[in-house]
Amino acid sequence: MNAPDRFELFILPDGTPKVQNAAIVTFEKEDHTLGNLIRAQLLKDPRVVFAAYKVEHPLFAKFVMRIQTEDGYAPKEALKKACYSLMNQITALENKFRDEWSIATMAQDGESTSRGY
Repeated sequence: MNAPDRFELFILPDGTPKVQNAAIVTFEKEDHTLGNLIRAQLLKDPRVVFAAYKVEHPLFAKFVMRIQTEDGYAPKEALKKACYSLMNQITALENKFRDEWSIATMAQDGESTSRGY
């Protein structure tokens, strides 16, 4: 067949300018759940130009994320900021859940004592 090898489609010819402020990060033992969360959080940052991920094979828990940022803003910093923001959001969600759970538990305890259980 006359088609070039697939790997040649991804190799930049000599002299091609490299993309500035771009990084490719591999996440081992993770899947779409974390990939989509981080991607969505990165895209909320106005200084992130591009963020996407792909799962290379559905049988392996591993994904690759590409991040591109504006000049003067490192992709590593964008990723750290996104992860810290996600951890804060998850902690807030956990606290709200615990508060609601304790209110619901107190309400159930009040009902069971008033019925004489």
